[in-house]
Amino acid sequence: MDKVALIGWGETKYLAPFYKNDFEIWGLNDLYEVIPRYDRWFEIHKIDEINNYLTRTNKQNYIDGLKSLNCPIYMQDKFKEISCSIPYPLQRMIDRFGLYFTSTMAYMLALAIDENFKEIHLYGIHCETREEYIEQRVCIERLIGYAEGLGIKIYIPDESPLLKHWFLYGYEDDIFK
Repeated sequence: MDKVALIGWGETKYLAPFYKNDFEIWGLNDLYEVIPRYDRWFEIHKIDEINNYLTRTNKQNYIDGLKSLNCPIYMQDKFKEISCSIPYPLQRMIDRFGLYFTSTMAYMLALAIDENFKEIHLYGIHCETREEYIEQRVCIERLIGYAEGLGIKIYIPDESPLLKHWFLYGYEDDIFK
């Protein structure tokens, strides 16, 4: 396939092309509880964190949810208790993109670029909370620019705050001054 939709927890996740067969759908963490379709999964946290986590929607044992997925699950390593788990190709990504990954979504975006998708759509990736905005957003936006520089078409819903700012520096007034 030439198109992939990367799905995060933000509200625009519901705009994703779940019912279009020309898209791969990639999800992360415990999002499988709320989206109707996925082709690959990403869980990059340490296994100890995964073992002690309850899903945010249904408060179920997270590890049991991962075990039930029937698609490749990119993780830090292959875990025998999660039969679909495969190691994320970290060294290949570091060799290509450097030592700058601040979120699971950044790992997803890097892999989509590396696999030469022609279009990458981003849904539910808002990076608005303090942690996401400060630590994660700039890395994701860097990878978006990297992809665009390669000629990859990036689609971000208008409702998403990615690649947006509240004023045009030098030409408009900062409304927060």
